[in-house]
Amino acid sequence: MRSIAEARVEARRIFDRNLGGWAWSAVQGEPAERIPLALNLQPPTGDEALDRVAEMREWSSAWHDFAGAGEVEFATRRFRYLGTQSVPVRLHLEQPAEVAAFIASTAHWRALVARLGELVAQWPDMSRPDAAAVRRVLDVPTSSWSHVVGFLRWSADLDLSELLPRQIAFPGVDSKWFDQNRPLLVALRAAGAGTRRLTTRQIDSRMLVRVLDPALRAEVGGLAEFAAPATELARLVWAPGEVIISENLQSAYSFGDRPGCVVLAAQGYAVEAYGGLPWLQRAHVRYWGDLDTHGFAILNRLRHHLPRVDSVLMDADTLLAHRSLWAREEKPQSAQLPLLTASEREAYEVLLSEPNARLEQERLPWGVVEAAFGVSVAGRELR
Repeated sequence: MRSIAEARVEARRIFDRNLGGWAWSAVQGEPAERIPLALNLQPPTGDEALDRVAEMREWSSAWHDFAGAGEVEFATRRFRYLGTQSVPVRLHLEQPAEVAAFIASTAHWRALVARLGELVAQWPDMSRPDAAAVRRVLDVPTSSWSHVVGFLRWSADLDLSELLPRQIAFPGVDSKWFDQNRPLLVALRAAGAGTRRLTTRQIDSRMLVRVLDPALRAEVGGLAEFAAPATELARLVWAPGEVIISENLQSAYSFGDRPGCVVLAAQGYAVEAYGGLPWLQRAHVRYWGDLDTHGFAILNRLRHHLPRVDSVLMDADTLLAHRSLWAREEKPQSAQLPLLTASEREAYEVLLSEPNARLEQERLPWGVVEAAFGVSVAGRELR
């Protein structure tokens, strides 16, 4: 027996899934998909009615008294010991607007249709935006919507690719506003709200470099650490013998001086940048990431760019020896990773089979790290 509240939950689920298509159909004057909608009210069987008499009567009475959007369909049923009953069987909702009214979302529905209508009036040949963009259209505050339409109209034929958002000269648009609304603006432009692709100049991400060798530091003006875009790092004329890539920033800062060594840190999945560093191709590269499914996915991706990279502390022995330090991986991945070594693959398979098998690199005792790398940590030399 589906109560009014439960019917609203189901109607909300259907409404949210079909919102973009329904609103677009309303703007275009076309029939909407999955409309009319008939919600099954799940009337009881004879045995259920007999076992739950009071509940059935309360449920039936609520639907008989229902005065909201839609039309309740009743059927005459005869139940053993209970006689003939008028039982609610379906709620019919004929239009998306009626579904919206039933779930108390009329204002949102009207706002979305009005906003999409405004876009189509400006760009009649515009195609339907994707579902995520439609949701963003609805989420734009009322005070900001005019800026969205105005900016799209103003920039429709402009090339902004050489400008930072800070340099865009449109009233009411600053870098914060642009960054917040960029996904929507890009999606609407792609759907036809303007002709020129919406791109702006982006500040290049910086890669952290720690120089552990005093001789190498002398080659970069005495700097022990610095950050620069990969395109600039590629122009360095030096030859580190060893490069350690650490996914954890604090781990990267834990290494003391080491002859011929450089540490790079915290690029995550963006490992393509490493492949563009000529001096990295010539060095012995050691990767140290978390012992979790994403750590191995990053390592596998890195080997597409640096095939000879070795991993450190990313094997089954390390994982199993520190079971007490495991944590749960909230969003594991399970892709095939063909570039892992046998010991790495063994650890990866443990991670796939054990939901609580995640070992973050920062949890490993420093002594274990020192022994694995054979280097000083926090400035202490191994003896």
